[in-house]
Amino acid sequence: RVHRVIPVVGRSSQTLPVRVSACGCSCHWPVIGTYQRHRPTSTSTITRSVQRLNWLERTVLADANQSATPSICPKSVQVDIRVNIADTVGIYWEVPMFSLRFKETSIRQWAARNDGDLSIMQQIGEDVQKRGHIRKSEFLELCAKKSPRTRSRCASNSEDFIREVSKLSLATSHEQLRIEVLTLLKGVSWPTASFLLHFCSKSPYPILDFRALWSLRTEQPTAYDFPFWFEYTKFCRELSERNQVSMRVLDSALWQYSKEKQK
Repeated sequence: RVHRVIPVVGRSSQTLPVRVSACGCSCHWPVIGTYQRHRPTSTSTITRSVQRLNWLERTVLADANQSATPSICPKSVQVDIRVNIADTVGIYWEVPMFSLRFKETSIRQWAARNDGDLSIMQQIGEDVQKRGHIRKSEFLELCAKKSPRTRSRCASNSEDFIREVSKLSLATSHEQLRIEVLTLLKGVSWPTASFLLHFCSKSPYPILDFRALWSLRTEQPTAYDFPFWFEYTKFCRELSERNQVSMRVLDSALWQYSKEKQK
């Protein structure tokens, strides 16, 4: 979860309304709270803070995308709290790292709108899963689909190195090793490694792609790392399982929604 802080400074006894949503389920809804430490020193920021909090209510809690999903988890307990500014130095809210921009019930519809043909990639993946490793010809075809500009670098990997690296990746139960070992191959970045796992692993893995991340309200990081990757993987797995769709269908939906909606 991401914590953001709004500074509050002032001597006034004015209070701010703070909406708190606390629930015991495993959902990913916003939580708003306060930091209370010492008496502030200026009243000039109070109005701005109130305006900022009102903006939060509209953007974080309100349903800006007209989704059928409620802005507050239906299992939550909503409480209105009056926070004394004299004892408050900041207001923070907690938001999930990932949240779907469209209705979960629309995943299949968005996937159906995606006319990209990846049947060859799926066939390669099925063959790899039976065999337990990736052949060089398959590796080059997969990499070219995800990142055409790396074609020459990918081709510089030897057949036996591709075989041994992919065999280790597909056989290990260690999640970090599974994806990071693939980046030992020349031309394979985190997004390409995720593409290889998406099609070649028996376990479900999402594809790291700026379109998919945008559809989950997440900016593409300047550099990928395992913590980000694994949180993304867990979220997508939970989302696909909850809606009884495959990872392939979910990925198609995320990509298509961004293609049509992202400006």
